[in-house]
Amino acid sequence: MKIDRHATRTRRPRLVALVALPVTLAIVIAIMFGLNTANAGVSATADTGSGGVQINSGGGDLSPLVADTDFTGGATADCRCSVSPHSANAIQQYAYTTNRYGDFHYTVPGLTPGAAYAVRLYFAETYWTQVGQRIFNVSINGATVLSDFDIVAQAGSWGAGIERDFTAVADGAGQVVVMFTTVKDNAQVNAIVVIS
Repeated sequence: MKIDRHATRTRRPRLVALVALPVTLAIVIAIMFGLNTANAGVSATADTGSGGVQINSGGGDLSPLVADTDFTGGATADCRCSVSPHSANAIQQYAYTTNRYGDFHYTVPGLTPGAAYAVRLYFAETYWTQVGQRIFNVSINGATVLSDFDIVAQAGSWGAGIERDFTAVADGAGQVVVMFTTVKDNAQVNAIVVIS
């Protein structure tokens, strides 16, 4: 007769539950004593979400960036040139050499509805050399975040990689939409990062 060893095995508690215990306990104690948790970084509701993506706009996989995805419209270019990154949250230098340009948008899916996400946009001008030759607008979820944006003017020169950071809340479908609209020549982006 064969004994089923799994039938008598006791399940161990999952580590996730143990990690969440201190936060849950802090919330319960705060509520019991009527403490304000809003400024303490503790909330009874989730304020950060899951999901997100790091996209190499106009390019292929470049870990941790994935190949260009989640876009509608525009075209791609690869300058095969040298770019000097000047970003607080660095990405691989090669990512600045590829881009998506024109009028286009990215719809990043799979996010937690109502959760806040960091949106990082990376730019490097690798075609025009003077201020005023490329100007465009950028909106996130319909709100303008960059107006009359000129990469050369902001970066200080051709071939300098820069980053602009924003916070966006995922819509009811769990999406963040980043739209690029041309004012002069073509809108352009080199990489997009949406993370919780």
